[in-house]
Amino acid sequence: MVCKLRYFRHMVSLMNNLDPTSNPQVNTLLLDLLSSAKSVLGKNFVGMYLSGSLAIGDFDDNSDVDFVFIIKDKVSDAQLLDLQEMHVRLHNIDSKWATCLEGYYILQSELQHYDADNPWHLYLDNGSSELVVVRDNHKNWIFERFVLQELGIILEGPKPQNLFDPISPDDLRQTLLVELRSWMKELLDDPRLLNNRWRQSFVVLSLCRMLYTFQHDTVISKQAAVEWAKKSLDPHWKDLIERAWAERPNPPLKARMQAEQEDVEATPGFIRYALELSQQYDKLAR
Repeated sequence: MVCKLRYFRHMVSLMNNLDPTSNPQVNTLLLDLLSSAKSVLGKNFVGMYLSGSLAIGDFDDNSDVDFVFIIKDKVSDAQLLDLQEMHVRLHNIDSKWATCLEGYYILQSELQHYDADNPWHLYLDNGSSELVVVRDNHKNWIFERFVLQELGIILEGPKPQNLFDPISPDDLRQTLLVELRSWMKELLDDPRLLNNRWRQSFVVLSLCRMLYTFQHDTVISKQAAVEWAKKSLDPHWKDLIERAWAERPNPPLKARMQAEQEDVEATPGFIRYALELSQQYDKLAR
């Protein structure tokens, strides 16, 4: 009873002093996540931050609730078990947002000095209640670090700029170029991957954001990138971009549906167009 009362008082104190979003239900969920995870992590806790659409500014009813926990050391087996149980509990809360959590528990050292030969972090996918231990995801975290340092919302902990070296716009651009070329090669080699309503629209919207970053050396919201793309890119692609934006609501449903054939056939052309533009932006930057 004493523990429950102490927990309740702690939650009230947090809610009185912290209002990370404009959505009360999301705030309650996030503060529960923060308090519960801190209790499990103890001295291993460094900080909790909001990323993704919450940080960039395009959070809406179709968004993920993106979070990042920065920790000192790999969690113990006992801590991992407690975190798993915590996420199962949160997943079952009677709230639309309970199944929308997506995020990472990542070592401060991995954010600062990524070791591609020995990666380790915990990942919670949107819609899942299970934390996955990732040891083979060779990503260098530059995009995430850039968003955290420029736009990240601090729920608790030091400023991200005090935890790792800053990312320059050139570092961001070069990283995205590598990711773009690798990802788009996979799609062009196997266009059947685009025959998925969610993935096809996600690809088009992601290309809009990447092209904006290549030209302006920063990150903006999906909606802002779409509006920029419709005005700044070849008008030939305007309808495809508008249809991709219209497909954004209800990702779980769209992920189980086939894409429109017109969009499946048009998207490889947009990919090639984006690759050509990325090469031009890269030459201009140099």
